[in-house]
Amino acid sequence: IHSHTKMIFTSWLEYWLLFVSLLSLIGFATAQISEETFAKTQFSRKRGELTGLARRLFSSWTVITMAIRFQTALNIHNKPLYQICQFTFIVALILYIHEVFVSKTITFRNALAPFVVATVSTVWMYLHATRSVVYF
Repeated sequence: IHSHTKMIFTSWLEYWLLFVSLLSLIGFATAQISEETFAKTQFSRKRGELTGLARRLFSSWTVITMAIRFQTALNIHNKPLYQICQFTFIVALILYIHEVFVSKTITFRNALAPFVVATVSTVWMYLHATRSVVYF
């Protein structure tokens, strides 16, 4: 293998982002495969508001964030990509906070995993960035 094609991870954050990408793939598949499963696992409180369009938009957002996070794991020192990736976690956190506490479309239990992933990722990426040249 040529040296420019080797994948060398320099931090656990890169492995975490790969793991989160795989989780996103599961979320995408859930939204695509079964409307019933998607309704149960995501927006269970107001199933009547869950349309095919909402499901497709959710799955599109999920696959886009999956690609961003995967590419960030492979290119951790790319400052614009890193910041966009961190922003995807912030948007996810805001979305789920809104859906649980304002719109009340999802239970806290169903939002717990996205809360944890988004919070851990946002904080970890911030701490990692302050130790490197990603932000500054």
